[in-house]
Amino acid sequence: MEYEHKLLASTCQDTTLLGTFTENQDQPRLGYYTQDVALLKNALAFTLLSDGIPVIYYGAEHQFTGLKDPDNREALWTSGYKTDGPLYTAMAAINAARNAVAANVDYSYWSPYWTWKSKFIMPVGDVIAVRKGYDYGIVGVMTNQGSAAADLGPYTITDTNFLEGDFVMDVIACTTQTAGQYGEYSFL
Repeated sequence: MEYEHKLLASTCQDTTLLGTFTENQDQPRLGYYTQDVALLKNALAFTLLSDGIPVIYYGAEHQFTGLKDPDNREALWTSGYKTDGPLYTAMAAINAARNAVAANVDYSYWSPYWTWKSKFIMPVGDVIAVRKGYDYGIVGVMTNQGSAAADLGPYTITDTNFLEGDFVMDVIACTTQTAGQYGEYSFL
């Protein structure tokens, strides 16, 4: 993944202008391929936290499972518009974090959050950490292991641009910790 990210960054003038998506109306839904909510959350997190304009195909937040047209174009009202499902709440938390970071950026500064290019700061096996933003930023940690995998980690993430003593919050698990020396922190 890191190689593809570097290749894209070197061949595309501005990756922040691309549309980033995991589902569309011409392909089977991710929920068709897996019912593993952990995998689906990671895919949606990558879409929301990577460079580009996130495009979320309606129904992804409700774990729609359609295979092909017309089944992958399910009616949204069949979901009941629930706002307490795991994918919906994860997407809401990530969006709240993105909006909070963007609201704190001083746009007179040289690089606001939305145009700052993502940087892969920790590729270890099946886990990646991606930093977006500079003075105010988000570090997204994702894996392709799913919920049935053995516990991952512990990992220490560096190159976060956090300062020692900064408050670091896991917006999905609602846990907090304080950044250590050079802004590093650990997770399991």
